[in-house]
Amino acid sequence: MHKRILITGGTGSLGSRLVQDLLINKPDATVVVYSRDVWKQERLKQKLEQAGLRQQVEKNLRLFIGDIRDPQRLKRAIGHRTTTIVHAAAIKYVGIGEYNPTEFDQTNIQGTRNVAEAAIDAKVERCLFISSDKACQAINLYGMTKAVGERLWVRYNMFGYPRTHFSALRYGNVFDSQGSVMHVWQMAIEHNEPIRVRTPNPTRFIQFLKWGSKWVQEILPIMRGGEIFVPNNLKAVDMESVAKSLIADTSIEILYEPIQSGEKQHEILLAPEEHRAAVIVGNFIVINPDNPQWQYEAWRGVPMYDEPYQSGTVPRMSGEEFLQLYKLEATKLIGRGA
Repeated sequence: MHKRILITGGTGSLGSRLVQDLLINKPDATVVVYSRDVWKQERLKQKLEQAGLRQQVEKNLRLFIGDIRDPQRLKRAIGHRTTTIVHAAAIKYVGIGEYNPTEFDQTNIQGTRNVAEAAIDAKVERCLFISSDKACQAINLYGMTKAVGERLWVRYNMFGYPRTHFSALRYGNVFDSQGSVMHVWQMAIEHNEPIRVRTPNPTRFIQFLKWGSKWVQEILPIMRGGEIFVPNNLKAVDMESVAKSLIADTSIEILYEPIQSGEKQHEILLAPEEHRAAVIVGNFIVINPDNPQWQYEAWRGVPMYDEPYQSGTVPRMSGEEFLQLYKLEATKLIGRGA
């Protein structure tokens, strides 16, 4: 099925982990990385080889320098043999978006449109968009651009159907990604600096890169087109308890700051208004497309209850429990330092 898999943003945190897992799990597939930083691509290649994947890198990995803002370069990279696209490229970080709105628009919205149209032209079979909890009830520019990108992507199913299928995977902050709060706090602790915690106490869904890669690989064979997948049964943790557990037995201080403009106290992955189209199917909540042509029998699962799916209401781990899980599940980032 996956003869040639192209990953936009393939040198990012999720992209790097997904590249590694695909090289291991899909030995007959060609994995194409499409990103714009040659140094990150070289670091990715080196780290994969150091991880014992030299043979797979030489045989199955292809590296394309290019920007999703460039439609012609995208078409060249996709070619006529790509069967699957995972669109993970985006400009992130909430605060930066408020000061660079046009850049976020050109990459997260216009770039997404470029990838979708190039996929249709090349008759790619399966296209999965990596969305974000910020897209659900968006309150900042980054979230709004991801919301528009998510909606554009699944709506492109109208133009690609029945040849090219567009679906999305929506999930939240990943604790072991580069630039995550754990990354920031660990760097502060290494330099004996205080760590900063928002107040009132925010909660976050517990998610790791390993899980994100697994979700992508589970969705690709079953996606039909037009639907949005949300991981089900996630637990959460409150960030103050994590901070206190991290600095236990040290002299590190906690500095409390108010939640900033554009930040949410709790992550939300499913809004109440989306429940009427959502069902539970296996490990996922599937938000059905509203086009009757795409009301697939496969997604007629257990209806959702009518309340938000957010990190403030799901079962929580203690800070100590979370740190134990973090040690087991966190990925040593292939792309870190790149």
